[in-house]
Amino acid sequence: MKKSLPSIDRKAVRLTSLANRFSKVGLDDFAKPLDAGLKFSAFIDSLPSILAASDLRKAALAIAKAVNNGRTVMLAMGGHPIKVGLGPLIISLLEKGVFSSISTNGSVMVHDTEVALIGATSEDVAVGLGTGEFGVTGETGELINKAAAKAAETGQGLGRSLGSI
Repeated sequence: MKKSLPSIDRKAVRLTSLANRFSKVGLDDFAKPLDAGLKFSAFIDSLPSILAASDLRKAALAIAKAVNNGRTVMLAMGGHPIKVGLGPLIISLLEKGVFSSISTNGSVMVHDTEVALIGATSEDVAVGLGTGEFGVTGETGELINKAAAKAAETGQGLGRSLGSI
């Protein structure tokens, strides 16, 4: 026999504001696209030294090897590259043809939305879980849900709808 889970009292959920939440990553932490002609070592050195960016250094070496061998590189990612400030660099690499396509999950949308709204993202999970405030900023969910409703109404994709808002 299945044991039913207790219901959540939605009235007890307290939303906070992005403006009042501490964010570990801000615009000043983001990577900057490099100019043409620089050595790959300059690219590696330019990566932010925050959160999982050091792991990205290893991936960058593998990508460079594939590109140098004439192979197609398709990037599939979660939100970490965006939350550590690599969005401008990823866009630059897509525009330069290093990546032929990008596939993402919903956390990319969350971090990208927060950066667009307040210029910062990446709440402190340990602090937020301890206080019961993790993932409850009102603006992020409200905007993404508004975009989802617009996508359903217009038949356009969620990403395009969010971008247009």
